Formats: sequence, structure tokens, C-alpha cells
Amino acid sequence: MKHSNLTFCILHSAFCIAAATAVAGWEDTGVVRQPAATPPPQSAQRQAGRPLQRTATQPRQQLAQPRYAAPAAQPRPAQESDWGQAPAPRGSASTMPSDLYSAFLDSSEESDAWYRLTLVSSGEVEGVDDNFGLFIGDAHFRLGEYRDVLAGDLFIDLDPAISLLTDDAGISYMPSVLIEIPADFAWTWRYLNGWSFELGIRPGIYADAKGLFDAKALAFPFRGCFYYAIAPDTAVRLGAEIRPGWDLIAMPLVGIAWQPSEMFFAEVGLPRSLAEVQIGPVGIYGKIAWNNKTYALDGSDDDPDSFTLNGWQFGAGVSVAFTDTIRLAFEAGLITGRDITFDGGADDAELDVDSATYFSILFGSEF
Repeated sequence: MKHSNLTFCILHSAFCIAAATAVAGWEDTGVVRQPAATPPPQSAQRQAGRPLQRTATQPRQQLAQPRYAAPAAQPRPAQESDWGQAPAPRGSASTMPSDLYSAFLDSSEESDAWYRLTLVSSGEVEGVDDNFGLFIGDAHFRLGEYRDVLAGDLFIDLDPAISLLTDDAGISYMPSVLIEIPADFAWTWRYLNGWSFELGIRPGIYADAKGLFDAKALAFPFRGCFYYAIAPDTAVRLGAEIRPGWDLIAMPLVGIAWQPSEMFFAEVGLPRSLAEVQIGPVGIYGKIAWNNKTYALDGSDDDPDSFTLNGWQFGAGVSVAFTDTIRLAFEAGLITGRDITFDGGADDAELDVDSATYFSILFGSEF
């Protein structure tokens, strides 16, 4: 009996220690480091030509723990609405411990809202006698950001867009107005060992105006991404967005991001590559983006059920930040490798479209 009681006491003590350790492992780690353990800012280390140093209190070998920053300082992960927009002013690795900083997740500090107009010039369509052109208006609104939701951070955005066809290529069943009203939900879990994980979903309406209230106008693209900070200024991403019912079922989300200083940022991958130089409030950038999106059609009279736009965007622009949240950007470039695809109905078709120039203006604000 004494032996049983001793065993019970040992197991009970081990259980209590394990429970306390588990609680400590999930505690808020977004605290200011002690001055005595803090190395010089990373920007100063770079200027001095010394390698970046980690603090003794946060070694790379430490057990994985979620990291939470204050909501105002916590950017959300990049999503599809970012791939075509002008870059925003970026954060700095010197503002947080090196083991926490991610060039993918922390570098962007975009406006809470932005509005953009884009004119795409007309291009000839293979096999028809008319052209195809677009005028696009889109916007982004931050609806909310919530800390410690399912042990992660939750971001909710709304990204409406409307595309008017300035030329319909002379095709009778060509859509006239394309409408998108998606909400984006993104959860991120972040750890001190450099790993981060994101789950997201973009439910919403993606349809021609005539088929706006059809059930097939609703779509539910969802994504999963792993991020790893291989160095304080370098991070990699590996994931995909799954789009059931669309022409391209899986969109790869892969790449590597590098931010060696507060003045320069580069990202190479899919669906976007970007290089940006920030000089004070002025940003100069160039980008390559792959755009592929499917819209539902009404499908009446044996017409196609869906319409897909596909193409590569090569652009360059200038972004000026007047305040921390208000900015103005101008961008111009070329959309090439374009095709339009009709699926379903009695006439499936994939038509090549000539390259076309585009111009856009973006206004970002805090409202």
C-alpha cells in the first residue's frame, strides 16, 4: 500500500509539472526583452558589418511557442488581394526579436482600406474579328483582427471588385460585368523556432452580373501555408490555395522573401514576384504576378457555365505614403500570355488574347 501511495504521489507531481509547463509554453511572448540581454538593433549591426545576434534568452533551440504581438503591430499574412496591388511601406526586423521576425509575415504594413481603378487596353482575340478589354474597380477593407482565436491570430478582410468589359470580342455569351464579393478569413499560428502556419478561406460571390443570384456563383477557395524564417531577414513559404469548381483547381503559394534592410525587399515565387526600394515615404517597385480566376455564368440556352481569365502581369510603379495609413500609388505595365476559357454548355472554348498594356491608380487610407 505504501508503495502504491508513493507511486501515486510521483505520478501526481509529474502531471502537475507537465500541466504547468504546458501553460507556460502557451503564454504571451510578445514582451519587451530585458535591456541587459538586448543586442544592438539589427539595423545598427548591419551598418557595423557584424552578423545579426540572437538573445541568450530566446535561443533557436527553444521549444516551439506561439508568438503574439500587440494587435496594432501584427500585420496579416499576404493574400490574393495583395498579389495585384501596390506594395505598402514595410516594417523592420529591428523592432522585434530576430527569432520572431518573418520577412513574409511582418514586412507589410498596408492601409486598413484601399481603392483602385485599372484600365486594361483592348487586345485581339484569336479566331474572332473583335477585341477584348477591361475596366476594373476593386477595393480592400480590414473588417477585424482578433488575437488568441483558437490559439492563433484571426484576420477578416473584404475584397470587392467589379470588372466592366469595354470590348466583348463579338461573342454573344461573353459576360458584360464580372463581380467579386469575397470575404477573407486567415488564421496564423507563430512559433519561436521560426515556423509559422496559416489556414485561410475566401468564401464569396464570383460571377457575371446575369448569374449573380445563381447558387453556382458562390465559391469557397481555401488555402494552407507553412512559413519558415531561415534567417532574421529571409523566409520561405510553401502552400497552395484549393479552388473547387474553378478552371485551375490548385494555385501554388510558394516563394522566398528577403529583406536585408528597411530600404529593400524582394520576393520570388508564385503567384507573385516583387522587388521594391523604399526611400523615405516613396517606394519604387517592379512585379510579376500570375492572375487566374473563374466566374460563374448563368448558362442559359446551352451557353457556357463558367468563364476564366488567365494571364501574366508585368508592372512597375511608384507608391507615396503621405502618413502611416494614407498613400497613393501609380502603376503601369503589360498583361501577356492571356487566354479566356468558357466551360460547360454546348460550346467549350479556350481563346488566346493578345498582350495589352494597363494603367492603375490606388488610394490607401485608414477608412
